[in-house]
Amino acid sequence: MDKNGKLGGPGMVNFLTNGPNGASVRSLAKSAALSRLTAMLGNQLKRPVVDKTGLTGKYDFELEFTL
Repeated sequence: MDKNGKLGGPGMVNFLTNGPNGASVRSLAKSAALSRLTAMLGNQLKRPVVDKTGLTGKYDFELEFTL
């Protein structure tokens, strides 16, 4: 992580916090396959998540959601 809270290199980091509205998740990824995103979402949501995008590249993404 750099000083701005961004990933400095390839990988994925998940932050889980508890707040007044329940647990929330913040995921940061740099140069990650969508299969990593779907696996993380499936684990957090305790439901199958299937990637039907057909995209095979690696992507940077930031995702926040409340459980």
